[in-house]
Amino acid sequence: MARLLLSDEQHDYIVQGVREDFRNDGRSCKDYRKFELSTGMITNANASARVKLGGSDVLVGVKAELVEPDPTRPNEGRLHFQVECSALASPEFERRGGEELGATLAHMMSRAYQHDSCVDLGGLCVSPGQRCWVLYIDGLVTEWGGNVIDCLSFAIRVALHQTRLPHVVASGEGDEMEIEVSQETRSLQGTNLPIYITLSQVANSNSLVVDTTLEEAMCVSCRVMVAVNEDGHLCGFTKEGRGGISAALLNEALTVAREVSNDVIRTLNSLIGTSMDVT
Repeated sequence: MARLLLSDEQHDYIVQGVREDFRNDGRSCKDYRKFELSTGMITNANASARVKLGGSDVLVGVKAELVEPDPTRPNEGRLHFQVECSALASPEFERRGGEELGATLAHMMSRAYQHDSCVDLGGLCVSPGQRCWVLYIDGLVTEWGGNVIDCLSFAIRVALHQTRLPHVVASGEGDEMEIEVSQETRSLQGTNLPIYITLSQVANSNSLVVDTTLEEAMCVSCRVMVAVNEDGHLCGFTKEGRGGISAALLNEALTVAREVSNDVIRTLNSLIGTSMDVT
């Protein structure tokens, strides 16, 4: 997010490397930077995860609370996303820039999780029309080193995967309702949690790259952010940038997003089993 100035030579060097599928840090166009994962960092949350991707660092916490259901959806629970961008993450976040970006990121994550296959909202209902679970999913961007959208989605996926809810039995209605909370817990039901894969079109080329660095982002004409779950279903799609993208390149982007997401999700799943719990 920081404003960088590239010389013409630097710009040409980055573009030429992308065209030859050999970027300036040695990666191919489809390679992500190495990322690190840790869990259990927020003691008063039901689950939490921290993901470092290159120079980007994101922390996500999930807090579950029993509330009354939405009257229009009395048999379902809810997910509520909120994202904050620390003023220390980028000079542009010192004023309203961070608030606006945080709202945009939260909206993107909410859209991706509206897909029916992501989380079984009916499984969050405790008593129809009376009580349900709402999951408050709060993200904090502490470092902005490029491709924060994907990094945030990785942390959310891990945190929700780690979330466990207590078994609850509700009896009675209205003011006479009694709720018994068990010591036993359960994981979320019907979860097929998506991640975002951002593909950027480098200016003056038909090349698509994933996981751009801040320097590479300065050479991008447009980008598409594709939310994909473990089954390869598309759960969300957003384009940004002034440049246009051809139908052929857009189809390629969707294909690459599915392909790359398989590798990323497989890596995340393996890291979940070996992640460092710091609590």
